[in-house]
Amino acid sequence: SSFTVIPDEAMRKRYQVENSRLTINKNNAFANVAMEAAYRHGGPWLDTVMAYLHRNVQMVREKLKVIDGVTLIEPQGSFLLWLDFRALDLEHTALADFLRNKAKWSASRGHAFGEEGNGFARVNVACTRLRLEAALEQLRVAVEGLQA
Repeated sequence: SSFTVIPDEAMRKRYQVENSRLTINKNNAFANVAMEAAYRHGGPWLDTVMAYLHRNVQMVREKLKVIDGVTLIEPQGSFLLWLDFRALDLEHTALADFLRNKAKWSASRGHAFGEEGNGFARVNVACTRLRLEAALEQLRVAVEGLQA
């Protein structure tokens, strides 16, 4: 369940028409109750999750210090991080292949977001630290293999 706040009336009407056309404007009763409970009582849980995600981002910063050719684009408040792989000098299909088959990563290809995304990948760090640490180690080994 979710809601959207759109102050501009004309834009809000266009949004409502499109949501109705796609039939994604239907909430069920359980989702509405859960959303209300989250807003009323979820603050402590959210604080805990945000602190956990912050520590995950910090781990990525630290681990990337020893992985030549990969840099973090500092996040602006998300658990989706952009990594810059341009120093590895791989064109976008080679980068996608490298990440999937060598690093064993499933990341969003930067190229999918437009030409300016070439050489970048978007990764989700909303996971356990154990999984994140393993993924970063796989990346380190893969990059070292590429540079050997």
